[in-house]
Amino acid sequence: MKFAKIGGVLALLLVQWGSSATVAYLKHGLDPNPDPVTALPWGSGPSSHWIVQFKDFPGADLRGELARRGVRALEYVPDSALIVAFNQSPGGQLPDLAGLDITWTGQLTPADRTAPGLETAAAFLVVFHSDVPKGDAERLLEGFRLLGVGLLPNQFLVAADHARLPQLAEHDEVSYIVPGGMR
Repeated sequence: MKFAKIGGVLALLLVQWGSSATVAYLKHGLDPNPDPVTALPWGSGPSSHWIVQFKDFPGADLRGELARRGVRALEYVPDSALIVAFNQSPGGQLPDLAGLDITWTGQLTPADRTAPGLETAAAFLVVFHSDVPKGDAERLLEGFRLLGVGLLPNQFLVAADHARLPQLAEHDEVSYIVPGGMR
């Protein structure tokens, strides 16, 4: 199924190779990109995370080619997509993605990063992308009361602060925020 044809709420299982699983919800339709490779903005920082969908499953050969071109594949997104981060060249240009059969590119919106049920949650489990250093994650959580860490290094359990939730969800480093603990 092509992302460009999906509307409404779409649940995506994001499986990070080798360590974690997170569920993200795209809460909007996805418009087709006429040229998904050029839809990526020049000047995206090294911490910019993108969903890149391919014509076919992104197997080991394709992931190796992405790495050779300076793209870090972080998580698999069914069907045939990856969450990636780009390494910028010294001149600030993104890697050449031509010829990789890319069918769609886009980024998670703040609404995509928040799970249903947060409005009544007593705590939030905040999941950061796997390439976000622990210190950067902790800096983004300043002002939240830390209740503990999640099962994985990129997860933090914090006391719910409903007023600050929208600001936290705006950060590209955040992969997903789900209700944590008991309601």
